[in-house]
Amino acid sequence: MTSPIRVDQDTDDRITHAARLLGVTKKALVAEAVQAYVAQKAPQLDEGLRHVAELLAPTGIVVSSSTMRSVANLIEQPPEPTPSLRELRDA
Repeated sequence: MTSPIRVDQDTDDRITHAARLLGVTKKALVAEAVQAYVAQKAPQLDEGLRHVAELLAPTGIVVSSSTMRSVANLIEQPPEPTPSLRELRDA
């Protein structure tokens, strides 16, 4: 699938001239240039994706000291499983 890309006249002239000098089509030149540009910018793109992912699903939470103590106590001394949990566990 292809789609036209609109560029200003100066940029189009540069693409045309470079393609002629290199003996490639404008399409091939633009495709290779975009691949090289995206590869060069990969660290920035990855950082942007990590930032978006962090906004959508934070990897950390903030809780009060008392809540943290409660969670720690539950981890260290878990309560007996409820009947429903036992049923699920033993299934």
